[in-house]
Amino acid sequence: MDTHWYESRMNQSAIIAGVFILLATVTGGLFTHFNRDRYPAIEIKNLTPTGEQVLARLALTPARQLLDSSAFAAIRQDDLIWNDSLGVAIAKPSSYEWGAGDFGELDDVSIDDVAMLRWFTDITHRGFKDDTARVRYFGVRLDQPTRITLTSDTKIDSTRIGTNPFRDARYFLGFMRMTYGDYVLKMPVDSLADAQQDAIRSLDSVVTASMPRERKIYNGVFIAQLSAATMPRFAFLDWLKRPLLAQAIEQISVGSPTVLIIDRDRGTVIFSEAVRIESAIVDGKVVGSVTLNRAGYAIQTGKTVEIVMLQYTSTESKEVLDELQRFLASVKLRSNTN
Repeated sequence: MDTHWYESRMNQSAIIAGVFILLATVTGGLFTHFNRDRYPAIEIKNLTPTGEQVLARLALTPARQLLDSSAFAAIRQDDLIWNDSLGVAIAKPSSYEWGAGDFGELDDVSIDDVAMLRWFTDITHRGFKDDTARVRYFGVRLDQPTRITLTSDTKIDSTRIGTNPFRDARYFLGFMRMTYGDYVLKMPVDSLADAQQDAIRSLDSVVTASMPRERKIYNGVFIAQLSAATMPRFAFLDWLKRPLLAQAIEQISVGSPTVLIIDRDRGTVIFSEAVRIESAIVDGKVVGSVTLNRAGYAIQTGKTVEIVMLQYTSTESKEVLDELQRFLASVKLRSNTN
């Protein structure tokens, strides 16, 4: 069999499949359109084999966190940390265990870690090498991270990371027919069998090369400011022309958070996600499961969008979660519409 033919066809199939995956990620999480000052509370959870436990409910009112320049300057106090370049203020930590500052990109764990999706990402990066970095954050965090080591047997929302769907002959045939239609049915059976084995090896190599891998997950409240100039670029989808808020939603959705509410009149998005991670090594110990929560909002102000996100792992104490809620409630943003 011509393996070059096969590789090019597999890459093409992966790209087409990826288009649908990415467009579903961008649009599939949109849930409700609201036109009110107050939004329904969102929940911080611990997901376990026996069910879910609600650890906290957050009542978010993003518009009330937004101040004009004069009001923002007037709240300058000793108990707040300021970032004048971003136009952000947040409460100071109450103990030495916490730190504040610019933290750059954040590690996360999401469905994107599953081998099949990682394989697609690797393929697109071969052709589109000019993607820019992910969102960079300022904020307050617990200095000691939760270290989560992922293995091929780790499950993310019940999906095993190392799952290789190409081992299923029916799935592989469907994957090929998705791109080439009935032409695939004209191929000799032994050629299809060889192609399936090549696909299995290709995906298995992704797992071998990337596992195990450690993620440092910081519990904290993080703020980012995005504009047309600073919006991270995903060159594969550059042809899509979207308003600034829609682009920000895509950045939020990269880690698969669920976009619960879009209030376009107020330029506001509310998002929340609880990711259940099973059979991982957490801080050096094998655990049954740990839940990674990400929740917050994005609000457009003039030519920028501010993203405010609380991140919490269920292995941390209630005291840590209480402090995170205090930080989240304290955030003040300077409006850029003046």
